[in-house]
Amino acid sequence: MVSQLKCWEFFKCHEEACPAYNVRECRCWLVSGTRCQKEMQGKFADKMDMCLACEVFDTNLDAHSAKETLAVLCEQLSESGKMVAEKEEKLTRTNLELALGLSEVFVALKKMASGDPDVHLDERSNHESVASLKKLVNETASSLKQMVSLSHEFAMGLTEHFDVLHRVSKGDLKARVGGVSHVQLLERLKELTNQMIDGVSREIAERKESEAALKQSEDRHRSVFENTGTATVIIEDDMIISMANTEFERLSGYSKKEIEGKMQWTEFVAEEEAERMKQHHAARREKRGEAPGEYEFCFLDKQAKFCG
Repeated sequence: MVSQLKCWEFFKCHEEACPAYNVRECRCWLVSGTRCQKEMQGKFADKMDMCLACEVFDTNLDAHSAKETLAVLCEQLSESGKMVAEKEEKLTRTNLELALGLSEVFVALKKMASGDPDVHLDERSNHESVASLKKLVNETASSLKQMVSLSHEFAMGLTEHFDVLHRVSKGDLKARVGGVSHVQLLERLKELTNQMIDGVSREIAERKESEAALKQSEDRHRSVFENTGTATVIIEDDMIISMANTEFERLSGYSKKEIEGKMQWTEFVAEEEAERMKQHHAARREKRGEAPGEYEFCFLDKQAKFCG
């Protein structure tokens, strides 16, 4: 019987931690976890290429060890086949779960793109990337929903503001923007709008009071003007008569509609008196009434008759 080679002696190996080191049976190729070439190898099926080219394997392989080697190889190949099948099945399940997860994500994104923010995906997944992607979609949908809600509230708020302003423009000064909004900008706009309406309302009320007081004062002055018992007129700087009382109508023969704003004071004066009247009027206007306040002239009525 040919003596067998001892791998550790043949290769002058000192890897005492190797499981094939200093064993009685010199079939190192069947030992798992050997340290050949200073590297750890697995089962024979994994390191077969290296072992077939090894002189120790070629020398030590006999009929009995060959039969045992084939049996071990078949068993290891069978185990490897099962492992490959399990990995393929796991990979298939993984790919299916990945495809389903991505399909859910794409459907959710399509709904969001169409304006529907009511999207929520189950974030549980064996794939961290799919779980993270679903979480991101849910966060995006939540943000989009908040934006849609905020836009809706903002649109409703602006609609109310425009409605109130329209009512105010139609004279409804009691209209005010009401309600409470979580949008700070809308709350501030409501305050400014209501303050503006309050200001306009006060201004209009004050103006109405001033106009009423002015009308009352004008009525008093007109009453005095009409009831002086003397023909009286008010003359502007350009000599146009702006107001004439009833006594002046009677004296002149003209109606107020014919006189007021249309006729000059000089039209009631004799031609030889007109220049003197103009000079007197100019002097009073220049000195703001400091010129003599009284003077006489010949008055002409509608019939060109001297009235005094």
